[in-house]
Amino acid sequence: MAETKQIHLEVKDAEKGQVEAIVSTFGVVDRDGDIILDGAIVDGTKVTISDFGHSSALPFLSSKPAGKGVIHIAEGKAILVGQYFMSTAHGREAFETVKAMGGQQEWSIGYDVVKKQAPDEEMRTKGARRVLEKLAVKEVSPVLIGAGLGTGTLGTKDFDARKAALAEAQRFETTRARLLRAGVQIKAAGTRTEGGATLTMGDYAYCPTSDIEDCKLPIQDEAHVRAALSRWNQTDMPDATARAAARRKLLAAAHRHAINTDDFEKANPR
Repeated sequence: MAETKQIHLEVKDAEKGQVEAIVSTFGVVDRDGDIILDGAIVDGTKVTISDFGHSSALPFLSSKPAGKGVIHIAEGKAILVGQYFMSTAHGREAFETVKAMGGQQEWSIGYDVVKKQAPDEEMRTKGARRVLEKLAVKEVSPVLIGAGLGTGTLGTKDFDARKAALAEAQRFETTRARLLRAGVQIKAAGTRTEGGATLTMGDYAYCPTSDIEDCKLPIQDEAHVRAALSRWNQTDMPDATARAAARRKLLAAAHRHAINTDDFEKANPR
């Protein structure tokens, strides 16, 4: 699996091992600086569900899938409808973990990038670093911390709740479009200027809170990624969960720039 993207998910039916969630919102800049375009994920895409940490997608783990699901597209959202394998001990245990975590549990989608493009100037001012036009989503998995924006739990007992959530999202997008057409400038929240560059939370490895002022280790380009690798052990990162997420994000950024991280990984194991 080439890349992952974090999401939120909640139990739909505890008796049947079913889950349902918005896994992606199209057209917004997420914390990784990506914009996933509407149409990037094909409606009806079938995916497997890993027990944790993409265990069934990563070849060096080779764990059995804990469930399967289908992604549906509606009102600018990608919605996962999933089913755990409750007839197996592996599936039941994975489902019980997700159920026990409840609203604290976050998820990640595993995908290959089929087609992408560079953001235009307007997108860059909003913090975009990459525009994803086509994704091959293959797997979803519970993880520790999420990066996606605009994701969240749908109403889980009936379709009316889902329609209400989607209608509210559509009203927001309609209002936003009207403001833009009227010439009202909407400044993206959570930006910070460093060295003349406007950065978003996606441009930092370590962000322990939703306040960009708490973020550390900028990684917006190759030079900053190399600097972050060299300053890792000199940077105070008291939040263990955010530190683990920062390590993964920093390594991903290094790999995008073809930076060798062998020494870093040996000196800083998981």
